[in-house]
Amino acid sequence: MSAPATPTPDMHEPLEGAGPLISVMMPVYNGGDALVATLANLRLQTWTDWEAVILDDGSTDQTPSILARFAAADPRMRIHRQDNGGRGVARNAVLARCRGELIFVWDGDDLAGLDTLEQAVTAWRTAGPRSIVFAETLWGFNDDRGIHSDLRYPWTSALQHQVGVGQKTVPNPGALIPRAAFAEVGGYDPALRRCQDAHFFWRAASAGWKLAPYQPTLFYRMTSPYYHLSYLRDTFHWAGVAKARLANPSAPPDTTPPKLRLLPTVRFFLARWVAIRRFRASAVFLAKQQSLAEVQTAIHRHLATLP
Repeated sequence: MSAPATPTPDMHEPLEGAGPLISVMMPVYNGGDALVATLANLRLQTWTDWEAVILDDGSTDQTPSILARFAAADPRMRIHRQDNGGRGVARNAVLARCRGELIFVWDGDDLAGLDTLEQAVTAWRTAGPRSIVFAETLWGFNDDRGIHSDLRYPWTSALQHQVGVGQKTVPNPGALIPRAAFAEVGGYDPALRRCQDAHFFWRAASAGWKLAPYQPTLFYRMTSPYYHLSYLRDTFHWAGVAKARLANPSAPPDTTPPKLRLLPTVRFFLARWVAIRRFRASAVFLAKQQSLAEVQTAIHRHLATLP
């Protein structure tokens, strides 16, 4: 088998001896108050055999002091710091330090049901050892509105076809990935500003890794249920670049996002508006609001006991 085309850390052997089953991967940049809630949420998980490898990617806010506080309270949280290198570089730096057999992706501002790690392990064991499990649905939320939208797999739209991206994308938050997958196909491509996760999943699927959905309660922080045009243009541009680098990993990425075509863009926002309206009228919406409230209450109670 040829060497992975994408730079990857040496993950064939655990670091510092045998580690826990799960390494929670969490690069952070200027996490702020959201990071406090996320770290408390992690400590409340029913699955306890984990380590958290948390990388401060050159934050300029109170992130270092937040991480120091939690690390002092919980030795399972291993803190590292580097100058700001961007998403791909930061994720690969975290991977190089992970000791667990399985890598759980948890962004530094997201929240999750208290049994999420347990659900992920169960799903992976059911799917088989050569599997990557991912959250089939993420529940979009922010602190002002609570739950405001649902994001469902497959995350495809007419906009993706503007840049010729035919592959389906799966969400990175909540994914449980064997270390062996990274060792085989490589880590995250640091040349990509966005869509490093999609690029990794496409490579893993091409190498024969099974992508299997599961149903955790995972809350994905979004400032709005809708998307800014600049965000969409940038994201779908980099999805196209990621696809191009599948065929030619050494090709320099085009850093100029194209203009979005009017009709597909209007259709996308109209479909998004209809989907959100339907979701907010459903019983699922009320149930997920209640679930989020319960998680946030547990977090507040936990923080009250933290030194």
